Amino acid sequence: LVHNLEHGGIWISYRDPSNQTLEDELKTFTDKYALKVIITPRPQNDSPIAVAAWGRLLKLDNFDRGQIEDFIKTFINKGPEQTPY
Repeated sequence: LVHNLEHGGIWISYRDPSNQTLEDELKTFTDKYALKVIITPRPQNDSPIAVAAWGRLLKLDNFDRGQIEDFIKTFINKGPEQTPY
């Protein structure tokens, strides 16, 4: 995950691993980013949803597609080590 962030990727984690609905909602629009956006459950989160980029973090109490998409568009490919994919 850290290596992906270093290459300008985004990590979306969600606290409740049994929340299949949230995982499905996230996948509906993040699949287009292929390897650059990774979605995982993470029970240690202190918020229901966390979206991370290199040096940036967005915490959300509820699924907000617009905020997540804006975060991705702003910070994708902005890591310290650039890669062609």
